[in-house]
Amino acid sequence: APAPAPPPGGGGVSTGAAPFPHQRLGRGIAGALLSLSLVFGPGPGAAQASLFDFSEIGRDPIEPFTLYGDVMKKFFIENLDDTGKIVSRRKGFTATVCITTAGQSQETSSAVGPLSSKVDEYGDPTCVEVVGGDFERTCDKACSRGCEEQIRAYLNKIEESTGFKLEPGEPRRILVACSKRCFRESQRPGMNRPFQLTWLR
Repeated sequence: APAPAPPPGGGGVSTGAAPFPHQRLGRGIAGALLSLSLVFGPGPGAAQASLFDFSEIGRDPIEPFTLYGDVMKKFFIENLDDTGKIVSRRKGFTATVCITTAGQSQETSSAVGPLSSKVDEYGDPTCVEVVGGDFERTCDKACSRGCEEQIRAYLNKIEESTGFKLEPGEPRRILVACSKRCFRESQRPGMNRPFQLTWLR
């Protein structure tokens, strides 16, 4: 079912799927939220106030953008030597999340094909690998950290090139939606799962 439309005037996020139950997300998303709040502004109170602010006056004109990502899973942990060569494997789980971002003006009709190709096409991807003994927690941490790093990198690039910023609370909402979407895909069958999330204002 399509995602519900964002409230008028508030920053919205389109995931292309219903949100995954929040209770499945653990310490990974909580830590990423704290980190982003220290960089981009106040916490949940400000986010709630921004969500129901119907005025566009004073908002920086940041174009919509889409996060394109891949989450890759391995049901083992690789042991590497000093040169990076795999020397053995041990019991556990490995989750790798790579994400890149494209502004609306960057996307063209020729940008078709699997999302994994877009990660390379749009450049500036951030990749995070997490290993652990619990599958869900490993995926949760990889998704939250991967989303956090890419969101921070993209918003910093926008601010440096244009001087524009998102409203307080908006980066947190994007992070939550990205982490949920990534985590949902990580729990589906298949070793490599693409996902995407579009931020709309």
